[in-house]
Amino acid sequence: MRFGKKQRGSITVLVTLILVPTIFFEGFLVDLARIKLYSNQAVMTADNYGEAVLSMYDNLLKELYGLFAVTQDEDALEQLETLEGYIGASFAPSENTITWSHLTGVTSYLGLDGSYEGFMPYQDAEVTLSYEAAADSALSNTEVLGTQIGDFMKFRIAQSLLDSDDAFLEAIDLVCDAEKDAEAVKKLNDLAEQAEEVLECVKEYYETLEKLHHYPEYVENINEAYEDAQDDFEDIADSDSYQVYSDYRRNESDITAAVSRRNALQEGDELSSADQALVDMYDAYQNDENARERKIEQQFEETIESFEESEEDDTIDFDSFDDVVEDLLATAYELQRQIAELQDCRESLQEVLESGEVSDSIKDGMRSDIASLDTLLGSNGVYTADNYINLANYISQNSSLNSDYQSRFDDILDRMSEIADAYVDCEDTVQDWYDALDESRYQDFTDISAYNDLYNSLSAYFTGDSEGAETARSKKSAAESIQSQTEDELNAESEADANTSARDIPESFSFGTSNTEGGSSLKNLIDNAASYFQANSFAEAGNMLLIKAYTTVYDFGMFSSRVTNVDEDEDAAESLTGYEMAANINYLYQAEMEYILGGYNSSSSNLSAARNKILAFRAVVNYAATYSISEVNQAIQAISTAANVVPGLGLIVSVALRLAVAGLETMQDWRELKAGESVVVIKNSLTDLGAYDTFKDLIGCTETVGTADSTGLKLNYEQYLMVMIIFLTTNNQILERTGNLITLNVNMVQQGIGNTGTLETLEFELSEAYTAVDATCAVQLDFVVMPDGFAEQVLDDDTYSSLESFERNAYKFTVTRGY
Repeated sequence: MRFGKKQRGSITVLVTLILVPTIFFEGFLVDLARIKLYSNQAVMTADNYGEAVLSMYDNLLKELYGLFAVTQDEDALEQLETLEGYIGASFAPSENTITWSHLTGVTSYLGLDGSYEGFMPYQDAEVTLSYEAAADSALSNTEVLGTQIGDFMKFRIAQSLLDSDDAFLEAIDLVCDAEKDAEAVKKLNDLAEQAEEVLECVKEYYETLEKLHHYPEYVENINEAYEDAQDDFEDIADSDSYQVYSDYRRNESDITAAVSRRNALQEGDELSSADQALVDMYDAYQNDENARERKIEQQFEETIESFEESEEDDTIDFDSFDDVVEDLLATAYELQRQIAELQDCRESLQEVLESGEVSDSIKDGMRSDIASLDTLLGSNGVYTADNYINLANYISQNSSLNSDYQSRFDDILDRMSEIADAYVDCEDTVQDWYDALDESRYQDFTDISAYNDLYNSLSAYFTGDSEGAETARSKKSAAESIQSQTEDELNAESEADANTSARDIPESFSFGTSNTEGGSSLKNLIDNAASYFQANSFAEAGNMLLIKAYTTVYDFGMFSSRVTNVDEDEDAAESLTGYEMAANINYLYQAEMEYILGGYNSSSSNLSAARNKILAFRAVVNYAATYSISEVNQAIQAISTAANVVPGLGLIVSVALRLAVAGLETMQDWRELKAGESVVVIKNSLTDLGAYDTFKDLIGCTETVGTADSTGLKLNYEQYLMVMIIFLTTNNQILERTGNLITLNVNMVQQGIGNTGTLETLEFELSEAYTAVDATCAVQLDFVVMPDGFAEQVLDDDTYSSLESFERNAYKFTVTRGY
């Protein structure tokens, strides 16, 4: 190289030395750029591959239920292996690697020469494609299923919900308002039930008290029997036969001598007047059969026995007095306990009534019903628990007197025997009679006004001396009879309702519990309604509530219920995706929505569960109607007011009548719902009542029902069922059960089970229905810019080894794609 006028060679050597690391460095950077370039394409390839995998979706699932998941079909999945090669060819698009036949047509159309080979700076790259299901992306995950259903429904739900003039949304408000009403009705029934327990205890107390009330009469009867015995003794002693007997006994030796002298008389001789008198006594004695000692003795014995029998009494006597008093006192203390429980029940009800969430008509009516308990639960008064105890203690004070009476009675018996013996023995002196039992010593509880009032009021009810009590008893009996008959009819219909052709879910699938549900008493239905409200899941907030609404409406658009296609005059029901709901598609045909609510694997049990939940709600609102409909409420209150001759009886009668009315209305509601008709949700007028004619005579209501139609909100069976599902199931329960029905029905169609076949295996499962995949593209690319020999010469051994290792690395790029 020439530098100025001088020639120097050192610069050339220097530059050469400098270029050695420069070439290495620049070559390495170029290869790194190549790696960066192919990494970008690897990401796009992974993304495209993920999209390609998702394109292999389950068409049957999509067609039936509008849901997307990667197919579970083995043949379809095998095609993905071919797809891997096609997508991998994007790294080396030459005619040797691309064999898609349709490209021939494309190149011919474009006027090309048919060569597919193009520029690609890394044709020697090693490319590997793979995919696996994304974790927790299966439709068995309720969050995933709920999201897909939400996507399907978000443009459909508004129309579905608002088709019936906001009826569903208005019903939700009404059910929310009825929550505290249901609790109040349950607690009122509990209160009435406890009041009846108290009344039963009062009845037992009264029956025991009635025995003790008879005690003074018992003592009086003994004294009367004693007087009768004394009169009988006197009559015996004054009788002719006793006089003959007495004369004979007193003069027996003289009479014997006089008779001997008479027998010895010679003809013409006469007895002396004294002997004649004695002989006359003998003849009289011989001629009077009743003048014998045994006869006289027997008369006295019969009199004594008659008096002795007066001590025995079927109601109460000296021997049983103490036991009866003890029973009365024990019953009084039991009554005290029962009244305390009654107080607790009333306070619990009052707490609900004062919550401010109970309907005004119910609150006012119930307060009127429980007012009759004030005299029973007050701190003072005739009917307090203390008064029952005090009365029992007052009577128990006569216990020692009872012993005295019994002792005196025994003494009288002994004296009577002594007097009888004296008469039989014809003694000259007869002992004096003992005084009778001193009745004035007995402390009669009727002398105390409070105790007497208590006794008289109980007697008026339990013996029917009061017209109000008699009416109350007859009305209560009639109401209980109607209620029992209604429950029998409901249970009978329950058995008929449960007799369904809908198939059951095989237990091996583990899609439901194996519990069973049957009929239920009206009171239990009302109690259950309160517990249902406690389990109310409507309070789920935010997005979860929205998903719940989406899923519920989706289910009613996809699955059948008890009333699906029952009306032959209507067009067959179609799902939201346009297929006809029928037994060849819907495995639990006409019991699917009931499964969503009940969750049993038995269709019969699910139908019963749905029925009972609807009836429970109807029973509560029908019971509430007995307060809100003024004509009915006034008629019942008139009867209960007259029944309050015994505190608490009015409440018991009122509840019995209201239960009977609610039962008849509920029975009628169910019949209309099953027939496909709509029933008023909250009944506020006589025109809302469907069974008025069947109970108006029971409550004495004379009002007539007009011809005007009811103006209240009405719901049909499926709308009631929808409300129950919204309120009484959790979001997860709905989604899980929805997924189970989808699984059953997809397998049903896929396996061609038909209308009556049984599904034995699950070829399609939601746990394998993945909605997202992790697609991976792994690429390994050799260095081509930097010569391997050059690198080996310029690098030390360790650095060269590291570079080789770096070159052999394969880089993986994973992209998650989902529907």
